[in-house]
Amino acid sequence: MNEEDLKNIEQVKEILKIRKEQKEIIENAGGSCINCDPDIKALEGVLNLVERLKRDNRRLDRENQKLFEDIIQNYIPKEKIRKIIERNQRAIADSGDGDLIHDLRRENKILKELLEE
Repeated sequence: MNEEDLKNIEQVKEILKIRKEQKEIIENAGGSCINCDPDIKALEGVLNLVERLKRDNRRLDRENQKLFEDIIQNYIPKEKIRKIIERNQRAIADSGDGDLIHDLRRENKILKELLEE
């Protein structure tokens, strides 16, 4: 939240406080404040919503941080992928094992697709 948002929240809190005080003054004088309860309920609802949003925002920040850490941890540099492809190509050239050659070619195909992304 930016500074203006924080000021607005504080202003809503102050308005709620004033409205509650007005209600108390009116009721202590024997009157009835018809709009006080709906106003108070609406202002409290806004503040509850803000708190839920702040909580959700903190949770999402933590989740995003974890995702970022997972991405960094699992990131494979393109140069490393190229080296694996080259190593596989050499193994294919040197191998007489048809199954191994088939597996390495399939792996290289997948690795080349990763390079294109």
